[in-house]
Amino acid sequence: MKTIYTTMKKTGMRFTGFMLIYVFLAATTAIAVLAVNRLTGEISEAAVTGDTDTIILLFVFITGITVLRATAAAINTVLLAKYSANVGYKLRAHFVEYFLRVPFSVLEKAGTGESLSIYTNDIPLAERLVTSGLLQVFEDFVSFASAFVFMIVISPSFTGILFLAAIGMLVMQLLLSIPLQKMSVKMSKRKADFNAVVNDSLQNLNTVVAYSLDDILEQHYMMVYNKYFALVKKLAWFLGLMIGSMMAVLFAPLIVVFVVLANGVISGTLTLAEFVAFVTTVIIAAGSITMLAQNIGRIAQLIAGGKRLNENTAQDLEETSQENTQPEVVTAANIKFENVTFSYIENEDSLPVLDNININIAAGSKIAIVGSSGSGKSTLLKLLLGLYEPLTGEILINNKSTTSFTKSDLRNIFAYVPQDSFLFAESIAKNITLEPVITDMPRLEKACADAGILDFIHTLPEKFNSVLSEASSNISGGQRQRIAIARAFYKDAPVILLDEATSALDADTEAEIIDGFNNVIAGKTAIMVAHRAKSIAACDTIIVMSSGKVAGIGTHDDLIKTNEIYRSLYSY
Repeated sequence: MKTIYTTMKKTGMRFTGFMLIYVFLAATTAIAVLAVNRLTGEISEAAVTGDTDTIILLFVFITGITVLRATAAAINTVLLAKYSANVGYKLRAHFVEYFLRVPFSVLEKAGTGESLSIYTNDIPLAERLVTSGLLQVFEDFVSFASAFVFMIVISPSFTGILFLAAIGMLVMQLLLSIPLQKMSVKMSKRKADFNAVVNDSLQNLNTVVAYSLDDILEQHYMMVYNKYFALVKKLAWFLGLMIGSMMAVLFAPLIVVFVVLANGVISGTLTLAEFVAFVTTVIIAAGSITMLAQNIGRIAQLIAGGKRLNENTAQDLEETSQENTQPEVVTAANIKFENVTFSYIENEDSLPVLDNININIAAGSKIAIVGSSGSGKSTLLKLLLGLYEPLTGEILINNKSTTSFTKSDLRNIFAYVPQDSFLFAESIAKNITLEPVITDMPRLEKACADAGILDFIHTLPEKFNSVLSEASSNISGGQRQRIAIARAFYKDAPVILLDEATSALDADTEAEIIDGFNNVIAGKTAIMVAHRAKSIAACDTIIVMSSGKVAGIGTHDDLIKTNEIYRSLYSY
């Protein structure tokens, strides 16, 4: 029940009123069916006696009841379809909101395959759980209860026998639903595993082709999928045995009751009309209780999807600026790292990626961060952006801890260009401005000119309206990186962060961008992770990182003379 309640709460919709209407219409349909059964029995008796007038009258009643039943069923179908669509919309909107606002570290640990599996597999299960799955159980129960009341009026003793059989079947179903739910959770996890393989293959298709990894990836996929398929087969056997045993529990006494009822008609203790009405109602009751048992089993599977959705969206979201709150504006940023230690793996035995970092960066400074791979350079930028939080120490901007900013306000301070920039399958203009409509064309053209991409854009037939393909496959890596740099220049933030942003460019293009970069950063703070001499020379202070520690701070000339680590990297 907790999973159902939590899932329903995510939709923000009122379930009670809809459920009452749905169950009322379902009860109307069930009662109409039973009334038709009773009248069918009367027609049978009238047919035996040859009472044509009674048959015609009963036919008129049955026709009217059938129209009522069809109308109620049609209304219920429309209501359920609309309600299910709204629930699905709300659950997906909730997941997207979570996905976009959950701390970056949480998503990185979960992986894209897990998130994709939840969106494509578990959300539909959660949707069915709180709509058709749950309502079908109510509908089957109402149908069975109505039939039970109808049967008990005709024959309390025989109804009691069938009722005990039905109770036995339901108890069996409830007991079997526990391992069924566990198997369903395992199946969802297995789905996430092979979804991750497919996702990784699609995202890195160029590497797959270049290294002829198709056979290896196919084998890996089949190995992961076979684990899932083994669970599917196990579940199929389990469901088969469960349904078979439930049928035996229910229908064995049912056959006995039919024989006894037939003898009742022969002996005269039961009328033909009562026999026909009871038998047809028993069939409905048996069908309802069977469907009820099966739907309880399905609920167990659907709960597995709801449970995974709830467990994987339970993390607190990052705080964003309130609608009516004025965002905090920072025009100049003095940055300070005070005793900052950080590790991606929160384990006492793991070596920290950053170890007791103390750095002061004055507003307007141009800083280069250098060091060998794994020395912690990129991690410094990720901590600044609030993608991760320090394990110890704090980062201050204008003497205010970064944890005191909302994430949106903090990130508005920075324009960030990672080494591998992502571009959307949108127009070049939208990729740079991140706006639906261009509002400042001169600013856009200047950003592109400073990034060395304006001439290329003007050679395109649609110029700024040219649409990039998925994964930006219709432009080169260098052009993609220059568009990402133009995006940072266009943002006009007080701090620019470049994480080896020119590594995909040739030396001449890098020199051109550095010249544009010097124009853009006038009065701004610039921090770049760099390897190339041209980029480093554009900065007035260099921070040398080694094994997660600051190994030196100074100018190029000073560090070449005094710092062995820097000299080994840039002895030119």
